[in-house]
Amino acid sequence: IMRRRERLLDRTQTFRPEVLRRDLSRQDQRLKEVLARLARAGRADQDRRRRQIDAMGRTLGTLGYRETLARGFAVVRGDGDVVTSAEAAKNAARLEIEFSDGRLAVKGES
Repeated sequence: IMRRRERLLDRTQTFRPEVLRRDLSRQDQRLKEVLARLARAGRADQDRRRRQIDAMGRTLGTLGYRETLARGFAVVRGDGDVVTSAEAAKNAARLEIEFSDGRLAVKGES
């Protein structure tokens, strides 16, 4: 009976208001810490993703066709479509060459 009484007293101690308040306060503090860590992790992830997007944007900017023209390349069009071979250029009724600073019509051989 004494052991049962001691066990019962031990168990009832956990239901005392001051013990419950202390436990609740500890849990509240742990929750605040977890929320703060979660907020920091979210900001860090957002910053990392923003840097990745910025880097991809810079890469995309260097790969755009206008940037390619600025590096000295040209786009040849035949009858309005991009020409990718000498044969297609020979068969086009009219040719146009686009440079970084404008377009020129090209006269074919007669």
